[in-house]
Amino acid sequence: MVKKIVISILAIAVLIAVSVWGFMYYKRTQSFNIAVPATAVNAVRINVEQIGIDLLLSGGAETSGQKKSGKKEKYGLELPFNVFLFGLKDMPSGFLLSRWEISNNGDFQAFLKTSFDYKNGVFIHKSKLFSCIYNEKTVILMTSTRPDEKMLAAAKAYLSGLNTVALAESKWNNLRSTTDDISIAGDMGSGQLNFEKGRIHAHWTDTDTAKRGAVIAAPQDKALALHSGANLVTDLSGLLKERTDSVHWDRLQTVFSKGYTLYIKGAVSQQESVVTYDFDDNFEKVAKVSVQQKQVPGVYLHTTLASPESLTILQQESVITPPDSISKTIFPLFGLQYAVHNGGQFLVSSNISAADHKQETVADGELYLSLWCNVDQIRTLPVFTDAAVYLKPFKTLQLQGRKNGSKNNYDVELIFTDQQKYALKQVLDLF
Repeated sequence: MVKKIVISILAIAVLIAVSVWGFMYYKRTQSFNIAVPATAVNAVRINVEQIGIDLLLSGGAETSGQKKSGKKEKYGLELPFNVFLFGLKDMPSGFLLSRWEISNNGDFQAFLKTSFDYKNGVFIHKSKLFSCIYNEKTVILMTSTRPDEKMLAAAKAYLSGLNTVALAESKWNNLRSTTDDISIAGDMGSGQLNFEKGRIHAHWTDTDTAKRGAVIAAPQDKALALHSGANLVTDLSGLLKERTDSVHWDRLQTVFSKGYTLYIKGAVSQQESVVTYDFDDNFEKVAKVSVQQKQVPGVYLHTTLASPESLTILQQESVITPPDSISKTIFPLFGLQYAVHNGGQFLVSSNISAADHKQETVADGELYLSLWCNVDQIRTLPVFTDAAVYLKPFKTLQLQGRKNGSKNNYDVELIFTDQQKYALKQVLDLF
């Protein structure tokens, strides 16, 4: 009798396992049965199945906020086992399209109402990270919140199924065989990203032909250390262009030679003028200025001026304010000063009198970018107080860029304090 019961239980277990495997295989196959824009030049595959299994094994995919509220989010969209995003020819490299099927119109409409704003013909997510258009059955997600007419026309064509090919018949079909959590291929380069226990690792390869100088590996004793063989203005312009319309960044490209070093270590004290208002005996508002001490990160930036005219150009473009200040338009968070040594060594610091580091000696002809960040030190600095709770799980961040023939290889590794817990789960637990 016992033998028959054991055999019956094993038979049921096998049947369940086969059924689950069959279901998983079907869903996986269906996720590859998609239409691809015929003009796609870049593709991203997110292995939702693999990521989902790792999340379930580490305690579930719910965020901390969802656990506290006890609410299950309903989006009305069918989450496939593999999500694909495509970049199109003659479009900005950051503009990607992804096609999703609507599983429940009521839930999807509720999701639109609570999480999106409608503007200029598109629904913009409140995070400002993406937007969408849709019909009765399908949604097209766009990685742009301000798509122009050309982008919107491409999204509408994809929504209607115009000018598409099957994934199996496209050049992106080889992405099916990748085993990474996220895979990227195309004209912009190729790469992968993987979530592991206690770490996130990413690798990227491109053929960018920009010339860069060689650098030595960044030291690991600073809160942040960055050695770059690129032009300082080239790197900064992408970050500052949108809020510095008065600065001619193209003109500034010639100001510095290639290569710069940035260190952040400890905190320094600066004086800050604070204006308050009070009323005098005649009940008239009177401004009072007081000087206060505040703690700011110790920032030290070193690069080289390209010519004797460089300082004049920096002043004309309102980047520097003589005798020794960096414009608040360029950097409004706290005060930065500059100094010039030996006729061309340009130094910027939050404490210029203590800045004594010199340009580093080249030691590796292939390494042109090296960053090391001790996140546990960064979060203790005054300017990062508000973000400290979100930085708590992270320990170190390392980035290296190396030349390999005609290709550039980048490796990024983010290490977590908890080395045993799945990385993506630790990130979700922050929210």
